[in-house]
Amino acid sequence: MSLLSIIRRTIKFLSIILIVIPIFSLDISVVSAQLPFGGQIQSIFFCTNGWNVVVGPPVGGSYFYQPGLSYSYEYGPPVATQQWLLGLWGAAMVCLVPCPTGTCPDPTHSGLLILFHGSSLPGASAPGSLEQGGTDSPADVPNNPGLETVV
Repeated sequence: MSLLSIIRRTIKFLSIILIVIPIFSLDISVVSAQLPFGGQIQSIFFCTNGWNVVVGPPVGGSYFYQPGLSYSYEYGPPVATQQWLLGLWGAAMVCLVPCPTGTCPDPTHSGLLILFHGSSLPGASAPGSLEQGGTDSPADVPNNPGLETVV
């Protein structure tokens, strides 16, 4: 085996290593969609693993706040209807609720994971109006089977 052949094989091997290692070392949680959302909270439903937040226009939808995964800026997590949110969302999340066998998925209250968000104070006035926002606290939101487990 000649020296030139050994050098070619070594270069080929190192090239493959330099291509393959970065591909398999990517953190999948970081490489997710990060799209904006924002609007006034229309409803909140508490689950055992977080809470489902339905946001109205201008960029509304069903979103999911999960403590430990979702990052909240100055005024904390979403806690009341009429509160305003603005942030980025990532992967889809499933709401888990108590059931006779332990916890069960509730697809009707699942949503897109809130990666991070800023919010208004609960009960803050809507922009451009003198009307006060809602004053619902998490304990006042009806139909919350998982409320006791959210801490």
